[in-house]
Amino acid sequence: MTEDTLADLVIKWREVGTLILSPTTLAEYERLLEKRILPRFGKTKVRAIRANDVDAFYAELRRGRSGARHLGAQSIQHIHALLRRLLNQAVRIPTSPIARVPPRLRSCSATGTWVLNLPNSNAAASGSS
Repeated sequence: MTEDTLADLVIKWREVGTLILSPTTLAEYERLLEKRILPRFGKTKVRAIRANDVDAFYAELRRGRSGARHLGAQSIQHIHALLRRLLNQAVRIPTSPIARVPPRLRSCSATGTWVLNLPNSNAAASGSS
């Protein structure tokens, strides 16, 4: 397990996921894996994934990258839930890197929507650093 990439872990996870998840949930997770998670972390060794890597990934998703549209807070929450499932399965990792990355969601009372709070999110939103 120590040399497994996230893609290797996904293969192992799918064996269990197909047995315990509803077809709808499984289809959504597969979509998130293929479109979002594996392109970013698929070739990365699980033990090399750090909390700051995940934070940066969430920030990229929120801003949009390489011509892709940005994602809302709830979509990023779904990705977080799936990453948590995957990395928690890697029980040989002393501490899952996802444990140190809380999904920073808050409800915006003015609009009634969920807002994702990212490190330096105000700077990113205003275009400054």
